[in-house]
Amino acid sequence: MTIIKHFSDTSPLPLNQDYSSCLTDNLVEHVHIQQRELKHLDLYQVSALQTLALHCPEPAERHVRVQGASALKSMQLSGHSENRWVIHLDLPNFPHGLSIEAPLAHLDMCWLQENELLTLTPQIKAALFHEVVFFDLSQMTVSDFSALQDLPEHSLVVCYGGYQQAIIPTFANIDHLLFTDIAGIDCLTVSQVKHLVVQRAIGLRSIAVLEPGLVRLQLQQCPQFSQLTAPADFSADEVQFTDAAHGSVALAGRWNSVKLRRSALTELAADQIDQLHVTDCPNLQHLRVGSPLIFTNGIFAPELLDQSSFSINEGMIRDTLQKLTERMDQELVEALLQQALRQYKPYNVGHAIMLLQALAELGYDIARLWELRAILQLKNQRRQVNFRQDPTSIKVSHWRWNIKIDRIFESYEADFLLWLKAKRQGLPEADSFTPLMVQTALVNEPTAFFTICTMLSSEEIRLTLKEKLDFLGIMTQKKLAQTNTWLNLNDTLLPSLNRLCHYFKQLCATAEGDNAEQQQLLKVLFQFLLQSVSPKLLSGILPAAMQVFPEYVRPQLLAMANDSKLPYITRFADVSYDSVKVWYTKAALAKSA
Repeated sequence: MTIIKHFSDTSPLPLNQDYSSCLTDNLVEHVHIQQRELKHLDLYQVSALQTLALHCPEPAERHVRVQGASALKSMQLSGHSENRWVIHLDLPNFPHGLSIEAPLAHLDMCWLQENELLTLTPQIKAALFHEVVFFDLSQMTVSDFSALQDLPEHSLVVCYGGYQQAIIPTFANIDHLLFTDIAGIDCLTVSQVKHLVVQRAIGLRSIAVLEPGLVRLQLQQCPQFSQLTAPADFSADEVQFTDAAHGSVALAGRWNSVKLRRSALTELAADQIDQLHVTDCPNLQHLRVGSPLIFTNGIFAPELLDQSSFSINEGMIRDTLQKLTERMDQELVEALLQQALRQYKPYNVGHAIMLLQALAELGYDIARLWELRAILQLKNQRRQVNFRQDPTSIKVSHWRWNIKIDRIFESYEADFLLWLKAKRQGLPEADSFTPLMVQTALVNEPTAFFTICTMLSSEEIRLTLKEKLDFLGIMTQKKLAQTNTWLNLNDTLLPSLNRLCHYFKQLCATAEGDNAEQQQLLKVLFQFLLQSVSPKLLSGILPAAMQVFPEYVRPQLLAMANDSKLPYITRFADVSYDSVKVWYTKAALAKSA
């Protein structure tokens, strides 16, 4: 005789204060419950139970725990569309043929195999599981495989046990497929499986993907795994190895993210990996994976850091910033910064500087970025940096970078914009760095001087009028204090000075007599050029200057003619003192056009 129990709101299970209830009956075979307020159901010692139907019309998170149900074949959990079911199964054996129909938020289960307790906790990511089915591979029939094609979307298939090698089928058109404790299988073949998880597969060596569709692969405790094959155009989102893989591993296709945790593999190969996470993998030393962004944690081989494949490039910066624009991912930012500090060599430090500047534009903590910039510059200059010291005590004394020539100009420009962002946000370290920038640019670093001149003369509004006036004031002050020669004696500075002269003539051409701010900028710029360029170069801008403000230009030229330093300057420049003095005097007395 079949034993069936029914419960409803009119004839309910008794509820505790926390809306939980318990049912213990080792003879009942079918349980049907329709109860509004039931939130936690425990079924104990229900060894004969075959089906459980539970309907709860109110939305809530609801827990069901089933223990000892060796005959269980069906669980139907329904009700309100916003119900979220959490299932706990404690069974005497693997539940071959069990089907759970429910919007499943969490599932964990355990069962016995030869007196060993095995566990399973599938990781539910973006969507809820709508149905979960369980199969023992050694008991599966042809009709079971046919039924897999009729599962609804967002279903999970859990497979357990072993097959003879000769009859392993191809698993196809399944959203979520999980293998656990499979034995005697060294190769799995899948086709259009979106999410594949394999755990505790000691003999598994390879996975073959026949048709694209795989999004995520997760391997746990698969020590002999070494290869994934796929079609030529294959790409996937993520693969995770946890306590999996020894020796060499080859992955076909392109992967957005590869995560290695406690893995003993020594070599990893793939067509392309965008992000590589390495945690406690001390043996991994060789990579053939393109140019990924590396995330490191725990123990890893130092040889990884010396491989040229680990470099920040324009494509990575562009793609990563697109992701951060959509959502500020703190973990990703930290990994980017960690990687940037490793990119201090001449061939890759430019990209690290650009990355810091790009993160500043996204609004990341500017004080943190400036500290990291200081560390990066010191490492680039081969200076020792103690990472345990207070970052605020790390100081730089100049504005020099050792950068590969094909990246030098864009790198200095990115560094300038990073400094500008820090200064505008009131960072004291950035403000005190300004005189050092100018000093280095005037004396030691032509590229730095070219960058400053480019920013001063740029048609894009990057510097405000006040910022330009402050810069030109410091430049004139430093010029008068530290050099007695015309800067154009160094040929490498001529392009920068020519750029400023051209900018001065452009300003003069559009000057408005009643625009006090524009007049002030012209005067300050002329004062710097007067001190910085030779009479020959100065003659190119004098007609424009005399046209706009002759009453200011003439006293400046006469002062230059009578400058006490002029004899020394002309002697050092190997020109006639008298001829230069006469030139300044005549220029001062010349009539404006």
